[in-house]
Amino acid sequence: MDKIEERLTSFVGSLRFRDIEPPVLHAVKRRFIDTIGCALGAFHVETSRIARNIASRVESSAKAE
Repeated sequence: MDKIEERLTSFVGSLRFRDIEPPVLHAVKRRFIDTIGCALGAFHVETSRIARNIASRVESSAKAE
C-alpha cells in the first residue's frame, strides 16, 4: 500500500458518521442514489451485457485487496 492509500484508509477508518456535516451527507446520499439509478438503468444496455460477459470469464487465484 502506498502513502496515499494509507492516508485515505486511515482517514476513512477514523471517520465517524456524526463527523459528517449535514450538507455533505446530503450530497453523498444524492450521488449514491444517482449512481445506483444509473447502474440499474444501464443494466440491460448492450455494452453492459458485454462487460458482464467478459467479467464472468475472468478468474484469478489472487485475492482482492
